[in-house]
Amino acid sequence: MPVPEAPPAPSPTELAHAELRALEAPAEEADAAAVERFYIALAEIVRRYATRAFGVDAVVHTTPELVAVVPRGGDPLRECLFACDLVKFAADRPVAAAHEKARARARSFVDADGAPRANAESPVGAAS
Repeated sequence: MPVPEAPPAPSPTELAHAELRALEAPAEEADAAAVERFYIALAEIVRRYATRAFGVDAVVHTTPELVAVVPRGGDPLRECLFACDLVKFAADRPVAAAHEKARARARSFVDADGAPRANAESPVGAAS
């Protein structure tokens, strides 16, 4: 009896989009700690994607270094990580609209490789 094939592992793009969909943006009235957690998680998702997709050890690079070594998606990558750095290191507290803008920049970076993606924009738990 043949052994069924295992489904293919998700691509780096698919993994990143799943993580981005699962990341909950802080509410308008969220405290500074919740905002900081969101931006730390967003930066981690983007850096994990860079590691998976490009083989770059993203955690050892500063934002400018990472932008220089990643072959695609420079502007969205730089803009997303800069927003994250402002929150993490300069105690910036952006308004709620900026959270989705930062997430959109992350999506643009992930999509810069042109790889097909399935249902990347639908919210978690939405019907397919």
